[in-house]
Amino acid sequence: MLSALFKRTPPPRRTTSRLTSGLAAAGATAALYSLAVRPWQRRWGATRAEAHRPLPGDALVLRSPAEAPPDRAASWAFVLAPVDDTATRLLVRLRLRAPLAMRLMLDPAHFIMERKMLYGMKRRAEQSASPALSDAEH
Repeated sequence: MLSALFKRTPPPRRTTSRLTSGLAAAGATAALYSLAVRPWQRRWGATRAEAHRPLPGDALVLRSPAEAPPDRAASWAFVLAPVDDTATRLLVRLRLRAPLAMRLMLDPAHFIMERKMLYGMKRRAEQSASPALSDAEH
């Protein structure tokens, strides 16, 4: 009878501690991304003024109100902004309201694709402008 009182209890399951550790790591990664990486991605290559100024197309709604509630509306703008007589900046803005989980999954992939697209556009624009500039210099 005394042995029943002092019976060894089984060790705690490691599955719970692994799950807790995994959730904590996922939460810390999401917080780091949201606070440090995402703000940089959203302003990549833009000045503070460019990031905050209104652009044509900001009012373009990609979903009708019947299809999406106002908290899920999206707008997209591609704007050529002259810098001087020989240079132009392409400003691209995508505004999308989406749940945090969706942003955490889609933002990194969208950033990689958009960055590659913009570098490709820059390369082609500079290649096509090169002969015209060299002809104008002669």
